Formats: sequence, C-alpha cells, structure tokens
Amino acid sequence: MKQLESDLKQIVGHRYVSAAKKDLAYYGTDLSLREVASADLVVQPSTTGEVAAVVRLANDQALPVYPRGGGLSYTLGYTPITPGGILLDTSRLNTITEIDTDSMSITAQTGCTWLELHKALKDSGLRMAFWGPLSGEGSTLGGCISNNVVWYGSGKYGTVGDSLLGLEVVTPTGEAIRTGSGAHVDGWRHFRYYGPDLTGMFVGDCGAFGVKTEATLELIPEPHGHQSMSFDFPTLGDLLAGMAEIAHSRLATEVFYLSSKRLDSLIKAGYTFLAGATEVLHASTEGTDAGVVAANSDAIRDIVKQHGGRELAGELAGKWRDEPYMGFVGGIASSLVTVNGEVWAPVHGIVPFAAVLELTEKVDKLAETYAEAFEREHVYHYHLMCAVKGQILVETNIVWPDELDPLRRAYVLDPRNVKMLGKVPSGMAVKALFKGITRRRGRFDEARRVASDFRNDVAQIYQDHGSVNFQIGRYYDFAGHVSDTYSDYVRSLKQTLDPNGIMNPGVLGT
Repeated sequence: MKQLESDLKQIVGHRYVSAAKKDLAYYGTDLSLREVASADLVVQPSTTGEVAAVVRLANDQALPVYPRGGGLSYTLGYTPITPGGILLDTSRLNTITEIDTDSMSITAQTGCTWLELHKALKDSGLRMAFWGPLSGEGSTLGGCISNNVVWYGSGKYGTVGDSLLGLEVVTPTGEAIRTGSGAHVDGWRHFRYYGPDLTGMFVGDCGAFGVKTEATLELIPEPHGHQSMSFDFPTLGDLLAGMAEIAHSRLATEVFYLSSKRLDSLIKAGYTFLAGATEVLHASTEGTDAGVVAANSDAIRDIVKQHGGRELAGELAGKWRDEPYMGFVGGIASSLVTVNGEVWAPVHGIVPFAAVLELTEKVDKLAETYAEAFEREHVYHYHLMCAVKGQILVETNIVWPDELDPLRRAYVLDPRNVKMLGKVPSGMAVKALFKGITRRRGRFDEARRVASDFRNDVAQIYQDHGSVNFQIGRYYDFAGHVSDTYSDYVRSLKQTLDPNGIMNPGVLGT
C-alpha cells in the first residue's frame, strides 16, 4: 500500500494522492445512499499521459480503478464493489483544448463541467448542439458521455452521444487511443466516423471500457434566441398526445413535464403562474432568426390547442435556459435536497410515447400498496418526462427524509465546492444542511428502507415494461434484460479490452 501510494505520487505529484478517510468517503460514495466499500487511494491526474501511467500501474498489479466525474451518480456508477483499489478523480482534467471554428467543434478534457464549456463559448457566436444536463455546473463531460445523458437540446439533438465527434480514451491496459477522424495520424478531430464507430462503443459504457480523457463535440451557430412557453392540459393523456406531436416535429429543443405533485413546490419557489394548473407542459424553441422562432412558437401553440391545452401567463423553461445548469431551483446544492431537507433518487427509462401512460399508471398503482408506509415515513414520488428527439424519457423520483451523506453535504457547504461553483449556498440548501446535522444517526433507517424498496420495485416495472436506461451503473439489471447472446458479447468485449477486469468492475453487470 505504501509503495503504491509512493508510485502514484511519482506520477501525479504528492498533492494529488490521498488515503485520508474523509477524501475516500467524499470521492467514493454517490447519491444513492447505499453502503459501499472503501478504496485505498484517491488519485487526481491532469493529463492523458498521467492517466495512462496510473492505469498501467493498476493493471500490472490487478488493482481495480474506479473513474469518477462530478460524483452525481444515483446508480453506484463509480463506487468500489470490494475494499481496495484506486478512485481516479478526473477533476484536474479540466482544460479546453481547442475551439475549432472551421470544423465547428470543441475539444476539451473530460473533467470539464458543462458550465465551463458554456462559458468558454460565450460571445463566440457558437454553441454545442446538445449542451448539457440540468446538473451541468457540476457534471463533467466524461461522466455524461459514460452515462449518455440528456436535457439541453435533447428535443431536437438527442443525447450527448448524438453530438459527439470523437474521444481520447485510456484503455484498461494503459494505452491511449483516439476515435473517429482523430484516429487518423495526419487528420483532424472533425468527424465521427473513420472505419468502425468506436466512439459509440464508449458512449454509455459506464466507464467499463476505459477512462475518457478528451472529447470533441459538435458546434452549431448560436441560435438567434428562444421562445419558452408553458401550457396546461385537462389530463395527462391530452398532454402526452400534444407532447408527442411536438417532439416528432422537432419544433422544440426542450419539451418536458413535471407531474402535478411538483406544482406546489414550484409555486412556492416563485412560479406563481402555475397556481390553479392541472397538468403542465413546458417547451422551448429556437431558430436562426426571430421569424423562425416566432413560426416555431406558433406551430407549437397550434398543436397544443388541437389537444385541448391552453397557454399559461408565465413560463419555466426560459429561466432554465437563461440560467442553465442550475438544477431545478437554486443550483446543484439545492437540487440535491428539497426545501424541507429531504433527499431523492430517481428511476428512469426511455420508451415510445404510446407506452408512457401504462408505465406511470403501474408505478402509481404500486405506490398505493406503499401508502401506509409512505405516510408513516414521509416518503413520496413524482414523475418527470422529457422528449429525446422523437422518444420520451420518463423518470420517477422518490423523495424521503434522511441524513445528508458526505457528497450532498459537500455540495451544499464544502468550501472546495463553493469555490468551484462560484457562489455561496442558497438558503434552501443551508436549511437542508442544518436539518441534516441535527438529525440523529439511524433515525431515518426505516424511511430509507421504504424508499429503497419502492425504488427497486419501480425499477423492475420500468425494465419489465421494455424501457431502456442511461446511467446503468451497478443499479439497473442490464444483463438480465438483454438476450444471453447480447450479454455474452458485451462480456467478451470487456474481457478483450480489460483482461484483468480492473476497469470499474461490476458496471453493466460485468
């Protein structure tokens, strides 16, 4: 152990290797509030060469490596499965390498956050096509590619993988490769395809196939502006019919729904125009000039009207675009906890629009069987939905009272994160922090158990319903919901790339 620590310090520098318990707890736990094993060391490389040297050292000693991005996993995406090994934190891989206006691409190290990329493009007249998740002030480029996330731009441009042009990856045996046109020794990183689409192999791999160190994303001209609108519908069925038509038309860059259970909290947060609404759809459209934006907006209004909806006096999506990456209300620290100091964890799946009502009805019917326990332990759930091109991501969020784990607490008040985020915590986050401090350990064990059991049952419903998942990690039963042939193929690919099984073992069921 001492020799390993010394060797790693030789590679990345003494300051960037730690065996301190507080660091192992912070970097080694995610937001799932599940017990995990502890790694031996945290290491923070800053270059592809340093990552490769760390991985070679680990591979030579058959030590597991757990790559970590922003730490916002809810699916045990980077947590150790057995004691020992190396937590490879990518936060120092934070350089934006190139903004290429000729090839319309941006290349950056994968520890960059989406907020950092957004700021770098400000005043350039350019924007990424897909431009990040709601949590983009803390979520990293590498973590999002490993989990193939959605949100800003997803209604028109799809997932982060759909906008990806190429990668630099350190393989589990310590070699660095580039994919796409970047694989050409005399070429540019301007095009996704050059031979087999190896870029795609690393999208959604949950870090099982290698450590992503650099990524190139597609740029588009900055749209002229956007028009955001909110619409109320008589029923969820009416809303989904309208949402499907909007999504299939690609008129909206973001189109999403928050179930009525969220309306009260949004109204309290200042969105008073939602008072009296029933089922609310939110949409944003953009275009090359004001005329295109206006035409798209009118087309969306026409669709809504045909399906029985009415436009509300205010809107939600525009604020989320004008102040991007702020989570739901007030930044990541606030989005990790509710105004009442509760925590939450999601289950999600991507399905066709026609499958949504049956799926959510099954989940809501399941919740009725938990009604007594939910009331006793103050647990509840709500649904979020967003269009991903012509399909829909449905997410059930489970909320319960609990202690604040090291990661949530750090995001709320840790000076390192205050410095990183450039702001002090919101009043909501501080309130949650102090509620967490005053809670007695063990007091919320039963609430956590009820929430965990319900979440597991919901995940089973989603997967039995045919939904597919991003952020698979170690939570979703990937191997159990694909054919044996497909599962064997993924395992054989993993074995070929990672003969010693060191790279994020356990994700994808490997």
